[in-house]
Amino acid sequence: MRKLYFRSLFVLLAFLCIACTEEEETRPTDLENRAKREIIFSRADSLTQHSTTGVPIAAEWNDLAHWDFWTALLQKQDWTARQTSWKLFPAEKYILVLTDLTGNRIWDAQVTIEDLQGNTLAEGRTDNFGKCILFPSLAYKTIRKTVEYQVKVIYDEQIYYVGKVSSQNPVLYKKINATRKQSNGMDIVFVVDANHMDAETDYLKEELPNILKQVKSESDHQSVRVGGVVYQRQSKTDMIYSFPLNSDVKKMEDLLSWQQSTVDTEFPETLTETLSKAVLSQKWNQKASARLLFLLMDASSQQAGKNSNRLQQMIKTAAKKGIRIIPITSSHIDLDTEFMVRSMAVTTNGTSVFIQNHQPSFNGRPTEPTIGEFRAEPLPSLLTRIILQYSHVQ
Repeated sequence: MRKLYFRSLFVLLAFLCIACTEEEETRPTDLENRAKREIIFSRADSLTQHSTTGVPIAAEWNDLAHWDFWTALLQKQDWTARQTSWKLFPAEKYILVLTDLTGNRIWDAQVTIEDLQGNTLAEGRTDNFGKCILFPSLAYKTIRKTVEYQVKVIYDEQIYYVGKVSSQNPVLYKKINATRKQSNGMDIVFVVDANHMDAETDYLKEELPNILKQVKSESDHQSVRVGGVVYQRQSKTDMIYSFPLNSDVKKMEDLLSWQQSTVDTEFPETLTETLSKAVLSQKWNQKASARLLFLLMDASSQQAGKNSNRLQQMIKTAAKKGIRIIPITSSHIDLDTEFMVRSMAVTTNGTSVFIQNHQPSFNGRPTEPTIGEFRAEPLPSLLTRIILQYSHVQ
């Protein structure tokens, strides 16, 4: 009885701590919080409550919203080593929040950070909350603390030099004399690892029509397109199958149904090539207010450093196009994979999703990712919430 009492007390305290915790600096207004429709469970109890339902349970973790946690993690020895091997250093960020003269958030504006000589260092696009987060030193190990950068905005074919940022003043709020454009559709691409995520792929195939139906009914967009890229290993050959962005969800279902998982862990998947297909070959809507790339994967695609330069270029290109990368991984991924996918999410202004499972270990590593307290949700609800969160125009 005493054990039950203390366990109940622990769960109650955990719930209260989660409910009272405020998000950190990169969500500067309450607008984003109001856009969330979150189902809250404590870490201690959520899996127990849902383990018998047959519905995958997942957790979102946004490193941009927990920046101190992320930067502290990057200073740990194991994570420092991964930064060097992957040649990704996602620690120096600058934020622009852009509005028109009446305070309406300007979404999908092109944003560039330049040095004072006019050289481009990082590019991105404002999200549906008028915010763009850029990483000018992504390829550099040392943060240049004394350097100033200028910020350039292109919106509706007009160029605005909106101010300067530095490590002492990393956030810039700016109003421009422009008329905000109307919402013009949303693009969603799923990149799927069919070698290891067959169960999750099957579930996604079944739930995707329901998710998109709810998104369409609750979003501001008249047009929602979906596309996909599936990669797998067949007879020691990397195979990549692509479905172009289209409003016909049934074709995406057919693509997922056609794939059969043939796990062959001896040979690495070609994630870099797959990302290239998704980022460069898909016909992304240039005027969309939301472009989301869900990356459903379970294993590191290649040895760290093997294709790191090309991977870095794909990340930069995705950020430039305003494509938010949202990895969906199992909770027993190795540290190389965890660092890689979370870095992709951070540097493209995305978020991360971890599917909960009960694997005892993976290569001797604990099954849970290196995150703080999370909010567990049924996977369909979580994906719907994230899509709406990134697409709702204030």
